[in-house]
Amino acid sequence: MAAQLARIVEQAERPGIVVQIIPIAIGAHAGLLGEFRLLTRPDGSRVAYTESIASGQLIEQPADVAEFELAYDTLRIEALTPDASLALIREIQGEYENEAESH
Repeated sequence: MAAQLARIVEQAERPGIVVQIIPIAIGAHAGLLGEFRLLTRPDGSRVAYTESIASGQLIEQPADVAEFELAYDTLRIEALTPDASLALIREIQGEYENEAESH
């Protein structure tokens, strides 16, 4: 697990990659409803895309896309900052490394 966490940190330190953790203390949040992506088309219009085991769905209606944008914004607000997220990952990584050394 320590190696996997190290890889996340390594990738998160690259330009254009942001990792943010939502603390468990937040409880239920929009991210638990399933994954989604917000996309901007070349013409500037926004769409959302969701995917499940059986299918994917492109959401194009502006009112529906706005709900996904609100969910995304809420997740970003509830999450730790990128720096705090990486600090937490490094802390947990260290715990796994210490545990491995003691065995």
